[in-house]
Amino acid sequence: MKHYTKKISYCIFGFTASLALGAMAAPYSFTASAEETADTLILPTSYEQYLNLTAPSDVAVNERYTAISDKNCIYLYDAFEGVYRKYAHSQNIDQSKNDVTKLQFSDDGTLYFSDKSTSLYRLNPATATLAGEREDLVCSTFAIAGNDLYFSNVSGGISSISKAELSNLSLSNSTAIVDNLTSDTVLAISNGEIFYTDSGKYLYKYSNAQSSFISNFSNSLTSVAVTNSLFCCTDNSGIFSVYDFIDLYASGGNAEPLFSAEGNFSKLSIFDDFVYAIDGDSVKQYSLSASAFTDYQICAASSSQNRLNGATDVLLHEGKIISADAGNSRISVREKDGTYSIIPTDIQNAAEQKLCATQDTVLVWTNERAYLYDLNDGEFLTSFSFGGNQLTGAVGVYGKYYFVTSNNGYYYASLEKTSAEKTEWTLSAPVVKSGSHPTMLTSDVYGNLYVAKSGNLYKYTEAEFLDPTAADTQLFTMPMNAEKLSVDYDGNVYILTGDTLTKYVAMNGWSTVEFSLAKQAVYSETQPSVTSITFGVEENSTYVLYDGNYVLSTTDLNLPTVNTIVTETSHQDIFSEICAKVEIVQTKQNAVLVEFDFESFEENSAYFPYLSLTRSERLHTALKLGATSEYNILAEYDGELREYRTYLVKKDCCELLSENEFSVSYTEEQYGYASNGVHLYKFPYLHSLMTVDELTKNQKVKLLGEITKLDHDYYLIEYETENGKLLGYVPKNFINSFDGSLPETEKYELDSTPADTDMIWRLAYLTFGFLAICILSDYLILRPRHEEPEQTAHYTDNSNELDD
Repeated sequence: MKHYTKKISYCIFGFTASLALGAMAAPYSFTASAEETADTLILPTSYEQYLNLTAPSDVAVNERYTAISDKNCIYLYDAFEGVYRKYAHSQNIDQSKNDVTKLQFSDDGTLYFSDKSTSLYRLNPATATLAGEREDLVCSTFAIAGNDLYFSNVSGGISSISKAELSNLSLSNSTAIVDNLTSDTVLAISNGEIFYTDSGKYLYKYSNAQSSFISNFSNSLTSVAVTNSLFCCTDNSGIFSVYDFIDLYASGGNAEPLFSAEGNFSKLSIFDDFVYAIDGDSVKQYSLSASAFTDYQICAASSSQNRLNGATDVLLHEGKIISADAGNSRISVREKDGTYSIIPTDIQNAAEQKLCATQDTVLVWTNERAYLYDLNDGEFLTSFSFGGNQLTGAVGVYGKYYFVTSNNGYYYASLEKTSAEKTEWTLSAPVVKSGSHPTMLTSDVYGNLYVAKSGNLYKYTEAEFLDPTAADTQLFTMPMNAEKLSVDYDGNVYILTGDTLTKYVAMNGWSTVEFSLAKQAVYSETQPSVTSITFGVEENSTYVLYDGNYVLSTTDLNLPTVNTIVTETSHQDIFSEICAKVEIVQTKQNAVLVEFDFESFEENSAYFPYLSLTRSERLHTALKLGATSEYNILAEYDGELREYRTYLVKKDCCELLSENEFSVSYTEEQYGYASNGVHLYKFPYLHSLMTVDELTKNQKVKLLGEITKLDHDYYLIEYETENGKLLGYVPKNFINSFDGSLPETEKYELDSTPADTDMIWRLAYLTFGFLAICILSDYLILRPRHEEPEQTAHYTDNSNELDD
């Protein structure tokens, strides 16, 4: 049932003249079942794109398989099963001859390949094993079209092109097509036409037993791929180019490419609308229809915008996955929507880069210096140095950055107003503390700071962090060789050591739980190593950076989050038909407010429907609607948005106001009258979900007391209904001290003629009303311009029922 149809009615039997509406039911403990764990690749986004290639030589693609040769190995990705298979070629005694040089699928799905010994083989991609013996054919390169295989032989610097049937691959059954080519050739076949090169630079087409010249090129071609209208090629300078065939024919050698890209391109293969190109140690995908490379590429490390190359740290900040992409001299940012952006950096000490962020900025720091960037536009803002001392920790906390150095220096940086027109990030003078040197620094969602020093972990508030006299609060002894320090939403501490993440549970001392992050998340010949980890408070995902090149999301830690705050019995307590006690609290400074959607808060909600998290520097005075074992449920009116906000605040961040600070109980009987049709509310909270009943205009009610300190001043009222007494809250503005109803009609006889006093009163109202209008008009005309009419209050009910 939707909340907007819900009504709350309750009796007040046993009600006293105080404002207490009864005691709330005691909360019960609720344990959520453990979520199923899941691992997801984030960078790259698909499994087949990560392959640690060293010297790829060719690529072939069909509907099911992607085959890539890398030295003597052929990797086969099976898209149907989502796995890689590997074939290691070792048929030649001379190991240098086992390197694979050419790949191509036939129409029946068999993979043909040749090696440096110019031998030809068949491979079953489903098992990654040879399909029979070496073929009785010698070729330096080949191309398959239908049932035929076209191949070239080189002898004494002269090559030729021959044709053989796939069913009988032998030299004795082959037919020569083109002879006397200078040096080896490259081949491609399209629609029965053979395209080949002579002397590397001259392109020909063989069709209907005749060869015709097409074009010449300034560099020797190393690979060609052909469609009906486009000619794609790579040359010995590493350039990939796409030409229009009409331009090639017409120019004879001076055609301008439709697309060109510099790199280390060598081999090409076409499938569907894509050209797959070997570029150095990666396979890139070019879209023929879009005339551009896509973001799909198969490799381990890349300079592509959505890939990493030797990253040194990873950070989750406001839904963004930020990486210190040191090998590419940049900060890489994956947005919430899956798009990517980069921030160029020029940091020399790449191996030691670490990250932290706050608000719309990101800080990348090394042992010597910290560099601050605008996270939205990538602009470099400033850098911080620390007097030649080694920077050992940095963290962003709600608009400030905090630092620790090897000489016991404790710093912060914030945005300060340096002139009437300018604000700048400014580094504070150091606070020097006695004791051992800090080695690591992190923070939690509440702004507490955690400092590792002398093998122990200490916790500080922001004020204590910058107070040289503040006492150290020791938590526990740190493990040796700790590499990363993090704290979750519940205050549990996580320490990364190698591939092991140890969780220190903040309950009855510090018990520990270990998680192994040694996951084989991508196809790799070696066991990957963990570079860094990060997590937040809004999702149960831990992001793990492996080998500096890829990021995995895992839910193994089953993190506490703001999305999984258990409701316990709070819904029943708030909406039940029993009496409740009205309480008002004031939040402490820097309290964390977890806002949730009150409209979506259903009876069967296991968790509060989370909206946002903020830490407020100002004090909030709010109505307490209910509580869980850890949180107060508060409602506060937002004057700017003209609506209520409902949020959760930890109980230790709230102070309960005494009743005499916000309530008055009437000791003498008092009555009032509703000035309009108005709703009666269970709480002094103008929300339709809190509706008890609806008062009619001029309805008489008993006034029991009043509430202040909230968005309006309220009366606590009581009145009789057919079902008994009701009580609740109404804004004082809607209760009059007099009855505004018209008097009942009285009849009498005048000169033996019946008279109606109602008619007399109506005439009197009209007469006096007309005179009042005349007087008011004279006043408005004659009053001074600087006198403004008194402003009347405007009250808003979230149910749109009380706009006055």
